[in-house]
Amino acid sequence: MNELAAHLKQWFATGVDPLANAVSPEPSTMATPATSKRPELRLVGVDGNAFNVMGLASQALRKAGASQETIKAYQAAAMEGDYDHLLQVTMRYCDVN
Repeated sequence: MNELAAHLKQWFATGVDPLANAVSPEPSTMATPATSKRPELRLVGVDGNAFNVMGLASQALRKAGASQETIKAYQAAAMEGDYDHLLQVTMRYCDVN
């Protein structure tokens, strides 16, 4: 929480997001058991709420053996934009069908 507070304090003080140019780890660095295949995620017929989509994707990543760092990177990247951005990031990290 202190990191978030420091981030917000710097952002408000300067008017520039200090993480705007930060690079999120790509799914290719994801540690999955025995394969580098993205976990499957079925979104058809489920609640399309952004928090639900992010929770389902995080759960799929966890079940696939992704590291906590990868899951946090997914969540941070997913929250950087609007709903369309969330879906794009989710499709980079998971095989959405």
